[in-house]
Amino acid sequence: MHSLRSLFGIIFAGVAIGIATAAPYSNERILVKFKPGTIDGIRTANAMIGASIYWDMRQIGWMSIKLPKSLGAVDAVKYYSGLASVEKAELNYLRFATFTPNDPKLPQQYGPQKTQCLAAWDLNKGSSSTVIAIVDTGVDYNHPELSGKVIKGKDFINNDDDPMDDNGHGTHCSGIAAAKTNNGVGVAGAGFNCTILAEKVLSGGGGGSADTVTSGILDAIDKGANVISMSLGGSGFTDAEQAAVDLAWTKNVVVVAAAGNNGVTDKFYPAGFEHCIAVAATDRNDQKADFSNYGADWVDVAAPGVDILSTLPGNNYGVESGTSMACPLVAGITGLVRAYGPQLTNVQVRNIIESTCDNVGTFVAFGRVNAFQALKKVVIPIQISFPTTAISPYQASLIAGGLAAVQKTDASYYVLRGTDQGQVGQVSGAQFDVAFTKPLANYLSGSLVLNSKVNYACTLTLWFWNYNTRAWDMIRSYPVGTSNTLITVTLPGAADLAKYVSGGSLKVIARALKPARLTKSTPLLGYWIDLAKVEGQYKPDDS
Repeated sequence: MHSLRSLFGIIFAGVAIGIATAAPYSNERILVKFKPGTIDGIRTANAMIGASIYWDMRQIGWMSIKLPKSLGAVDAVKYYSGLASVEKAELNYLRFATFTPNDPKLPQQYGPQKTQCLAAWDLNKGSSSTVIAIVDTGVDYNHPELSGKVIKGKDFINNDDDPMDDNGHGTHCSGIAAAKTNNGVGVAGAGFNCTILAEKVLSGGGGGSADTVTSGILDAIDKGANVISMSLGGSGFTDAEQAAVDLAWTKNVVVVAAAGNNGVTDKFYPAGFEHCIAVAATDRNDQKADFSNYGADWVDVAAPGVDILSTLPGNNYGVESGTSMACPLVAGITGLVRAYGPQLTNVQVRNIIESTCDNVGTFVAFGRVNAFQALKKVVIPIQISFPTTAISPYQASLIAGGLAAVQKTDASYYVLRGTDQGQVGQVSGAQFDVAFTKPLANYLSGSLVLNSKVNYACTLTLWFWNYNTRAWDMIRSYPVGTSNTLITVTLPGAADLAKYVSGGSLKVIARALKPARLTKSTPLLGYWIDLAKVEGQYKPDDS
């Protein structure tokens, strides 16, 4: 049997493969993306060198491959890269918790105050249905500030289902993001009614690797996270991590990551990926923390990260500093936005977070986050029915029905008999009023739904009374036949609708026209109208 050295000599004769190894990486496992349908090739490739699948991350097509002790990671990447069944192989760069040394000067939290969380809480306090995944060293889910609100994810360090924190970093981050608040003890968390999902991807010593982080992201997606917070990272880029972040993005998840504590402008991963909100750290004076990585070309926002008080394992509290502390504050505020506007996409949530920042300088792209301004920008549609307040015949005589009957059930029609208008033809119609119960300043959109039919085919026209010109404006015409015809008419936007609404009332005429001479054999035009639905969307009052 060939030795591994001789095997590589055979495979790579005359082949040069360059692998950047400046960043620290795992020598125990590498990341490999196999081509679809090559399961036999995977088994053969692993058997040839005594390797095995450590984690199967098939959601994104990658695998974490555990290497034999006799084979280094660089040589393993070269080996797999040369196989026809492999699309790409890469080093499993290490990830570390982004601590800086403790500086216990502040007995109080200034982060929530600086970012206007207190004002934001008057609008929303988060929701248990909004899940913030803390991808970190685990979480002390028994801490009084966190108990009962933590979903247990996985422990990718010990390969089990108990993500208990044996370091403290993840627990500290969890308290910043969503510690219980208004409970008379301890600290306040930004998105304090949100649920925490604990994913342990870093060890008790604060270390992990790209495959543990990638696996934690994937498990967070699978368990329904709305926000993923990662106060960790390293300098090496991996396609596997990027694929996981990209998958989270396609699944409508907002991903937040610490920019790193090296005080440089170099990218730090996973924060450096396009679909991550990269977070720098500021101090109580909104100055960039000395340790914080920065650069407006890749770091998106900033948040307080110096001397931050939060939870620690064992019912303890402590002060820590780092972009690690800034990241979960942004994640908690993101949780508030998601809870306040559950209909928003992750694209919209990210735009809201970034566009409402306070200017703190050019070291980040958008500024320091502001929870209150972010929530104020969220528009919450309120679906209401505009009540129909009056209905009467228009150029027609009433046969049966009325407002009460029409409002009671969709099966009740307002039945009209037309009149002969000489050279025009036969006309039959109804006039009704629609009441707007809220100011037009709060109006977003609306529609008028009519269910109509006639005794022979004709044209139906819809008219609104214009209070500016004191005349009827024709809004739309459409054919209507002898069977029920459901018609949805989109109302104008608030600016255009204003000329048609006065005193909270919109006046409408629905008129059927049959251009035909009336003869003894021609019955009068019969028109049945059912106001099936008049509805719209409002945003809440600014107050």
